[in-house]
Amino acid sequence: MRILLGEAWRGLRSEPLAALLGAIVVGLALYIPAMLYLVSEAGERYGRELQAQVKLRAYLDDSVVPPATDLLGSVQALPGVKSARWLDRTLLLAELENELGANLTEGLPANPLPNAVEVSVLPNHATEAELAALASRLDRLTGVQDVVYGQLWAQKADRFFTDVRIVLGVITVFLSILVLAIAANIIRLTIRTRRESIGVWLLLGASPLYARMPYYIEGTTAGLAGALFTLVLTYGTVTWAGGYVPTLSFFTPLEVGLFVLIAVAMALVGAVAAARRHIVPL
Repeated sequence: MRILLGEAWRGLRSEPLAALLGAIVVGLALYIPAMLYLVSEAGERYGRELQAQVKLRAYLDDSVVPPATDLLGSVQALPGVKSARWLDRTLLLAELENELGANLTEGLPANPLPNAVEVSVLPNHATEAELAALASRLDRLTGVQDVVYGQLWAQKADRFFTDVRIVLGVITVFLSILVLAIAANIIRLTIRTRRESIGVWLLLGASPLYARMPYYIEGTTAGLAGALFTLVLTYGTVTWAGGYVPTLSFFTPLEVGLFVLIAVAMALVGAVAAARRHIVPL
């Protein structure tokens, strides 16, 4: 193993500019999907914050009278609830008159609106499924007649984020293939420049797998260096753009590890493909 590592290191040291350019090209190819992922995550977080502003209203029957502390406590204890407040029917009528005009309610003998509880949700629970589940739990509480919220808006928002993830996945697959091709091409060119030394190894009895191993190591190194270059570039971009996009944030430590692992794996696959094709038994 020491011999193989030494051979890979000599190869990298003999052509440092080519190795550096290869790592940069791999890093730039990885930079685009990395930033797309972070931007989509930032957009989804912002969208969830907007969705969280869509409040649920639980309309109550006449048996529930203020301050209704038991009911408000039950609502506040439900998963995903940020806050709950009492809405008096007088306030609701005033809102209706403000929106539709006082003339529409002048002829009414009494206020027809029931009291209600307005519920705000946490941003990470502002999905269509979470809102529907919360509405169902509210509807089962004693004294609740009906629950309304922006269901159609939540459905459209979830559909939009799903479409964004699909587009991002397609772009990521395409760029992953590009990284494989770049890594394979780097190893192919390296093998061509060292064809004589490879032939000597094979003539001396080395197996094709043994002769390929240094190039597997070089491909892995290119993937690792490219991933680190991408992370540095991405961190700089996020740091600069974070002042303009508050929801934009860098990878978590787990995401950093997965990103490096995937980048190295893709580069290794490209190196294996190139080495298996160009280093064959004599």
